[in-house]
Amino acid sequence: MAGILITAGHDIGGDHARCREHFICKKQMGSGSDEQFGEIMLSKFSRKSSDDSNCVAGDTIGIWAVGTLIYKDRIGKSALESLLSDLQDSALEDLVRHCDGPFFLAVGDRSGRSLRLVTDHAGIMNIYVYRSETFCALSSSSMALSAHYPVTPDPDGVAQFLRTANVYGSGTIYREITLLEPASIYTLTASPRPVLRREKQYWKSPVETRTDLSFEKAKDLLAQTLLSYAHILSRQDLVCDFTAGFDSRLIVAAFSRHRALTELPTFVFGPEESKEVRLVVEYCRSLGIRNHHLTLGGEWEDMIHDYVERALYVTDGEENVVVYAPILLAQESKALGHGCSINGLGGELYRDFWWIQEMYASRRPANLERLIAMRILQYEYDYTIFSGTWRTRLAGVKDTLKRTFLDTLSDMDLNDSLNTLQIDNLYLRQKMRRWAGRTISSSNQIVGTLAPLSLKRCVETALSIPPGCKRNGRLVKGMVEQLCPPLSALKMLNGAPCQNLTIKNAHMFLPLIIDLGKRGVRKAVQKALNRTILLDRSIGYQQSWFVSSLFSCPSFRNDYCYDSLLTRDLYDRGAYERFYSHASREGFLYSNQLGNILTLEMRMRRDNIRQRFSFLEVPEHHPESRRDGLVYS
Repeated sequence: MAGILITAGHDIGGDHARCREHFICKKQMGSGSDEQFGEIMLSKFSRKSSDDSNCVAGDTIGIWAVGTLIYKDRIGKSALESLLSDLQDSALEDLVRHCDGPFFLAVGDRSGRSLRLVTDHAGIMNIYVYRSETFCALSSSSMALSAHYPVTPDPDGVAQFLRTANVYGSGTIYREITLLEPASIYTLTASPRPVLRREKQYWKSPVETRTDLSFEKAKDLLAQTLLSYAHILSRQDLVCDFTAGFDSRLIVAAFSRHRALTELPTFVFGPEESKEVRLVVEYCRSLGIRNHHLTLGGEWEDMIHDYVERALYVTDGEENVVVYAPILLAQESKALGHGCSINGLGGELYRDFWWIQEMYASRRPANLERLIAMRILQYEYDYTIFSGTWRTRLAGVKDTLKRTFLDTLSDMDLNDSLNTLQIDNLYLRQKMRRWAGRTISSSNQIVGTLAPLSLKRCVETALSIPPGCKRNGRLVKGMVEQLCPPLSALKMLNGAPCQNLTIKNAHMFLPLIIDLGKRGVRKAVQKALNRTILLDRSIGYQQSWFVSSLFSCPSFRNDYCYDSLLTRDLYDRGAYERFYSHASREGFLYSNQLGNILTLEMRMRRDNIRQRFSFLEVPEHHPESRRDGLVYS
């Protein structure tokens, strides 16, 4: 099932129907059956390209699922049927420990007047909630809620989105709309008034590493865990993303134990001249792997306007639509021949990528300021285009992120836990939930989307492994060598093989030393000068080309000039106009920033923003203030 809408409260019929129409007309989904539990209404929506089989019903109990449920080594419809059978004799609270995958479940008893709701372990399948004193609405689409119900922009959420293309924590750009929490069981009742109550958190990520694991034991344990998932997923009609990096190579290596490489479909997206694409094509040619290479032809410049508009409704404006537009094309391409897309999201938990700047692992607080500067706010950004109040608020995003991250780690003693594990937990609880979650939730509307490295047992194992095993990609390289030696021997994007360094192969690692030197210089310049240098521009398509293609249409360019903006009060007129006039130039440094601006504007033009709200009347940013959650209408 690709979408869901649940409303509760008095006189909800008209509201529910209008939100339901958004899924069908704007998101272009297929409509499924509607259900009613007293004053609770539920509608499910499917991908138009496939049959909807993500719901099962018994005599009294029904289960509706968004995303992909893995339950007791079963997947999809089979998993739901097994869970339904077990619910005849066991409580939901006792069964959720067997649930895995990116999913959201609604479990209803037809004889009752309530629903039980379950979110996945990492909150990857994003579900939004709008609450007031008289009604409650939940939806896999935040825009289905904000386009109908009155909403108030949240200044911290707006600032985060403009700066990072994301909102961290459980908030959104609107005060009235939040996300359900991960690994949680909720109960929704409607009488005498709607109440959404969080009953239980059924899973928590590890906050201690295991001291009994050597490198070999850790490698074997994680490899076996990944193989168990590959066995389940290999029976699906799948296609694997394939790049020249670590994570997708590990996925392909694991699947090669259950499918011959010659029978494993893979997918790569990028220009023919891309160094990475050329490497992947060579991998597939040398090992006989099936591969589909998708490129953007000259017609993309004519298609991009339509894809940006469609990307807005697929993503609900929760991510940069200029970035997602080509991803949407790629997902549609996969859906033409396959039912499930496999990607390597979550692989950073298996390596030292996010915490390499900590230098060494010890029991001390992680340096969150440095993490935010080097991993979230590292790319070019022009603060001068904003008005005075909003320039201060944008500059204060780093403080907002630090508060959110500290709150995320409140269950860990920061003085007596490993700094590296703190950052791994932040990656899982924030980056995977919000960044990867929005991508998987969006793409799930086009084709079933799974990231095996983010599955619960894999994550539990990866987080419990000592950090020394992950240094320099040792763990991933060791697993690839163990699972598929021919694949490990092929050189990566950095020029070295996907192998651990030994005396015998040391001569093959000279390109890696050069690559590490470039990365060090690039990070230093990013930090000192707010500029990114030494990037390999041949890796993929550049955002500046997408922006230039959009601006080649005069009507589009006029639609987002300063005087046309609904959000114009966020910006300084003169600075914005200078910034905007440079946007169509080749190599424009701030293409991602402009994409965030366009996304926010497109979203707010379509949303039901309260008339009394003004961006000019937003209070000054105060780092010590905290967001107080929902505002009731």
